[in-house]
Amino acid sequence: MPATYQLWRNVGLGGHALERGSDGRLSWGMPDPSWKGGVNSGRNQAFADLMITSALRRREQSTLLEEELPAPGHDSRLASAVAKFNRSRVFTLNPDVLTQVARYQRLHRGAAVRRAQQAGRYEALASRTDLLVLDGLRRERGAVIFVAETGEEISLDRADQNQRARMFRRDSRGELEPMMLWLTEAGRPMPPRGWNDVFEAADRRVASALQRINAAEECPQVNPHVLRFTFALYL
Repeated sequence: MPATYQLWRNVGLGGHALERGSDGRLSWGMPDPSWKGGVNSGRNQAFADLMITSALRRREQSTLLEEELPAPGHDSRLASAVAKFNRSRVFTLNPDVLTQVARYQRLHRGAAVRRAQQAGRYEALASRTDLLVLDGLRRERGAVIFVAETGEEISLDRADQNQRARMFRRDSRGELEPMMLWLTEAGRPMPPRGWNDVFEAADRRVASALQRINAAEECPQVNPHVLRFTFALYL
């Protein structure tokens, strides 16, 4: 239910304390000062909110490029190469969630990219990996074509998970940065399986918070598939 999701999100992913109000209901309070996961909280909450309002699968959402996010009020098309059964489809994103994702891009993602650039991680990666560095994007018969600096061309609709992880662009200073939307704290593309650890850690945190206040309520067990079912329930 919506209230249960908000509780799990804010306590498990956002680091808020769990409290019981005067009416006996559970709620979230101020951020817990003992929580150590704040550096990725904006990313994790944006990812979960995007999933519960779009019904994208874990791999589908994990492999999105920034260029594939729709503009507010518009739809976007999921690439066939990362969709289940290789079936492309149109998806719509909630405007409020898009604003939240934009905040993640500006703050948490931007900081992760800057740290990686300053540490020389991308240049080191380029020296040992065949990166696909963007020269430009063009449209051809309705398809978006990625053109690499080497001249290689790839339709984004046919770009698989491994190719997307190798897609980089140069910023205004000529520094490399990944094109994939979701990044780790180290600034590398977040692998789909990495979200399992994020969700499991949130479950453990909520369970610990319930135990701390001696609550008899059952701890919600949340994973990406559960959020797809929740989207259907909301719908």
